[in-house]
Amino acid sequence: MANASGFFELEVVALENPQGRLANGQCCGADETSSSNSGTCHRQCATHFRLCLKEYQSNVTVSSPCTYGNASSPVLAGNSFTFVEPGKSNARLVIPFSFRWP
Repeated sequence: MANASGFFELEVVALENPQGRLANGQCCGADETSSSNSGTCHRQCATHFRLCLKEYQSNVTVSSPCTYGNASSPVLAGNSFTFVEPGKSNARLVIPFSFRWP
């Protein structure tokens, strides 16, 4: 019998969200509307990431459990950013595992 363990690792290097919108299309900040000229929201987003490792789903649901684990980052930056030294940022999300991969 063999045992194995490892890590699922994701590192965010850059993000562009020029309009400052959430995943659902709303502006960052409560009850805020976008500028009528550009469609850009007034407030900067507090960008963070959540990583959820689960079995394959053709239609991903955010409410279902993270079968194989999850990780979250702290707030990293505003609407758009690029890390010049990616290995030294807080944008690395790691999920350790010690189970048999299906």
